[in-house]
Amino acid sequence: MKQTIIAPSPGESITEVVVNWLKKDGDSVKKNEAIAEFESEKASLEVVAEQDGILKISIETGTECKVGQEVGEIMEGGEANAEPEKTEENKDQETTDETTDRL
Repeated sequence: MKQTIIAPSPGESITEVVVNWLKKDGDSVKKNEAIAEFESEKASLEVVAEQDGILKISIETGTECKVGQEVGEIMEGGEANAEPEKTEENKDQETTDETTDRL
């Protein structure tokens, strides 16, 4: 399961905010940990992670975005790296496993 991170509204008449990430893309985050601040001319809001997971940022720090816009997500545990990268060693092991299965 993933948590979508949406730019919050710091007030009724405010339509745009600037996102400032407190964590980096790919960082592990814990539930209730502060992950970003959203600033407008009148207010600043801190957003916390609603679950443990891996932070994926889609809007860079310092970027102005619309209230309600998706700015990132938190992927559950290993979901961010669900498929491990295949190295030459892994490919050799797969070939060995396939050969063993045929015997």
